[in-house]
Amino acid sequence: MLAVVYDGQCALCTQSVRLIQRLDRGAGRGRIEYVDAQDRTAVAARWPMLNLEAILGQIHVITANERIYIGYAGVRQIAGQLSTTRWFAPLLGWPGINWLGDKVYRWVAAHRYLFNRLIGKADLCADGTCGLPQKRAS
Repeated sequence: MLAVVYDGQCALCTQSVRLIQRLDRGAGRGRIEYVDAQDRTAVAARWPMLNLEAILGQIHVITANERIYIGYAGVRQIAGQLSTTRWFAPLLGWPGINWLGDKVYRWVAAHRYLFNRLIGKADLCADGTCGLPQKRAS
């Protein structure tokens, strides 16, 4: 069983969850639980070790033994669980693919609210609840 903690105020994130749900077929179906990171009280109660700001920055995948995979590493865990993607999941860990996948994931995650605006979902973040943590100037 995996728990996928995602940003429910992000259109790109919720679309990704819908895609994962569609791919979750066959044997082992239903082994993934989806948890909205915007419900910070519930997330903090269940997984007090998670940084509440970080969970909005990248997807967090938590295994049954509470091992945490963040970002692209989480995507790899999800792909390994789904019967429709399990066959190619090992390829996602190859050195060049792993490096590129991590870079692409981080870039998309850092710009996901821009994607929300591009697809007409800017109103999801109108109240400021889903802003990414700002980098501190050095």
